[in-house]
Amino acid sequence: MKSSQKELLTNTHIRIRTKINKTEDQTKVENSIRNMMGEKLTIQKTEDNHLIVEDDLSILSKINHMIIKNELEELAAGILKRNMNESSIRFFINKQAAYNNTFHMIDENMSSLGDIEFLIESENPEEVIWWITS
Repeated sequence: MKSSQKELLTNTHIRIRTKINKTEDQTKVENSIRNMMGEKLTIQKTEDNHLIVEDDLSILSKINHMIIKNELEELAAGILKRNMNESSIRFFINKQAAYNNTFHMIDENMSSLGDIEFLIESENPEEVIWWITS
C-alpha cells in the first residue's frame, strides 16, 4: 500500500449511525450494519437509542467491494460528490435493504424507520470518493 493511501486510511474518520425505533429489534438493526460493514465491528448503543460505529476508512472496504461488484461506481460517485463539502461526505444506506444484504445507497434519510447514516470526515474528500468507488 502506498504511503498516501495509508495516510488516507488512517486520517479519515468514519461515523456510522442509525436509530433503533421502538418497533425494531436491536439485533436486527445491528445485523443491518454488519451486513454492510462486516462482522468484526464494535457497535455502541447511545442513551437515545442510536447505534454508532466509529473507525477509519478501512471499515468501508466491504462497501467498496459491493459498489464494484454491482457496477455502481458512477452512481455511487455521483451520490458521494453531491453530498461532499470541503471536509466531509454524508450518505445513507437503506436499513431494511441492508438487513436483506442488499446495497442501496441514497442521498438522504428517506425511510420512515430511518436509514443508516455515514459521515466521512477527511482533509481530502475527493480522494476518499475515489477510494470508495474504485
